[in-house]
Amino acid sequence: MTKHSLLQRVMKACLLLGAVVACLVAGSSFAAGSDIPTVQQLSKNLSGGLGYAAQIMQYIAVIAGVGFIFGAFHKFHANKMNPQQVPLSQGITMFLVGSALLIFPTILESGAKMLVSGKDGSGFQQAKIGGDEINGYIVKDS
Repeated sequence: MTKHSLLQRVMKACLLLGAVVACLVAGSSFAAGSDIPTVQQLSKNLSGGLGYAAQIMQYIAVIAGVGFIFGAFHKFHANKMNPQQVPLSQGITMFLVGSALLIFPTILESGAKMLVSGKDGSGFQQAKIGGDEINGYIVKDS
């Protein structure tokens, strides 16, 4: 038996074991008799667990953005000294990537607030249009 075929068999066994465990976990969670979670509960669960990961991603984005901007200034200086060797587009591209990485944490926070918070900040609100609420969307002819 070659090393490659042994590795393939081990990989197939791991994938099969992972699929069985995933099915068992999913089945036990649905068979527990608990209520079906709402979108608001899911968003709270996800934001609670991913809060630290999102913060780390934001810090890494800021540090990388500053690094890209410093690198862009270095490329601009290198272009000024020797324009034949270093194209100006490298500095411009690095500056744009660094700027985007610096703006990323702000976009992430505002996007999360927009998607998850309702009018009163209590979480995701499902749109309900009907009865008296639909009158705001209908223009009456006079």
